Amino acid sequence: MRTLAVPVLLLLLVLINSSAAQTNSKDAYVQSHAGTWVIGTGEVEMTIRLDGHGLAMTSFRNKLSRTEYMKAGAVSDETRFGLDGKEITGANGGWSLVRQEQHELTQGEVQLDLTLGNEQVEVTKYYVAYPGTVLIRSGAITAALVPESKNGDICAVP
Repeated sequence: MRTLAVPVLLLLLVLINSSAAQTNSKDAYVQSHAGTWVIGTGEVEMTIRLDGHGLAMTSFRNKLSRTEYMKAGAVSDETRFGLDGKEITGANGGWSLVRQEQHELTQGEVQLDLTLGNEQVEVTKYYVAYPGTVLIRSGAITAALVPESKNGDICAVP
């Protein structure tokens, strides 16, 4: 019996540690797994991905009508701003994930914060899903210069 218990316990530990992070409130939720985040409600769902091509929305769909609003293969850059005279986007920024946070807000909303960085800047992008609605808000981008950045002119942060 003891020899069976050890492998079962190890398997449970592996499954717990490899499971996706999830935050729920009523019908609003955020799920994350391996560079992909899904945020939604009972009515709509958005998928965001960070990979070698950058940070992009890869899906936005109405779950009730089963309508996908993104064309097959299309992606939408999730960030765009000017830095030191250059346009930086979700696709050309050389981003890596610095941190992610998922939490429930005071009125039951769920929020996903993604902080991305490159050699010049850290950018935090947030998403909020409102339970019982079709609303997912993609929030204002905040940027913080990395100390080694040249002159630090940041402009047009949507």
